[in-house]
Amino acid sequence: MQLLNFTKLIKVIYINTIDFREEELLEQKEKTEFLIELCNKYRAEHKRYYNLPLPEDIIRIHDNKIGYNNYNNVNNLEFYKEELDFYKHVAEHYDNNDFIITDMHLYGGLYNAKQLEKFYISPEARRRVHNICDEIEASIKKLKQNK
Repeated sequence: MQLLNFTKLIKVIYINTIDFREEELLEQKEKTEFLIELCNKYRAEHKRYYNLPLPEDIIRIHDNKIGYNNYNNVNNLEFYKEELDFYKHVAEHYDNNDFIITDMHLYGGLYNAKQLEKFYISPEARRRVHNICDEIEASIKKLKQNK
């Protein structure tokens, strides 16, 4: 009886290990399919040189500036307007393209598909650049009213 229980336990461990490995492989498959899709999008993209912030920079700027009342100095109103114009330009580019094209692309510095992720404009990066614009616009409007 005890030998039978031990055999069942080994089967359960084996099945759980197989399930775990299968789950790992499925995650790898999803990641690989995503990278293949990025490569195809990149190949189809009309490439022009842009010196714009990378998506990771937009996310970092959003996380560090937005919601912390950084746009509150009435003496910087003109600077805020220029910054808003810049981020509106970035948002327009992000809305109309899938990648940021930099010197790295122009001079052949991409060595594998995984590097494309750094330049891919995700829906999250698009959302955040629009949030940056909204925050700056709201702050400018508030500063003009309080002037």
